Amino acid sequence: MGIRTRRARKHANTHAVGFGIAGFFGFMALLALALALSLGAAVSSWLEDLPDYNSADAYLVAEPTRVYDSKGNDIADFYLQQRRSVTLDQISPYVIQGTIDTEDKRFYSHSGIDRWGIV
Repeated sequence: MGIRTRRARKHANTHAVGFGIAGFFGFMALLALALALSLGAAVSSWLEDLPDYNSADAYLVAEPTRVYDSKGNDIADFYLQQRRSVTLDQISPYVIQGTIDTEDKRFYSHSGIDRWGIV
């Protein structure tokens, strides 16, 4: 076997290994891209079904059913849970502050996304 043949064979083997590694990383990159696109499509379809958060009417709360007599007097209330809607000014500021402190201690110091809280 000549010197050129041995060199050519050695050179061909290194390209095959290099292409195998590059092919592997290329495949992994394509797989990661496909997974990211699939995840993005799934999240997008989930977000389409969410109610409008700007409208208070979108959140319907089960309230008691009231039965009145012929004179308009309340004679019975039927409910599973006794709930009623209230406005924000009817809620104690201590309840509001306590809820904010419990849920997000840095609520007033960030612009809506608490990076430290996420980490």
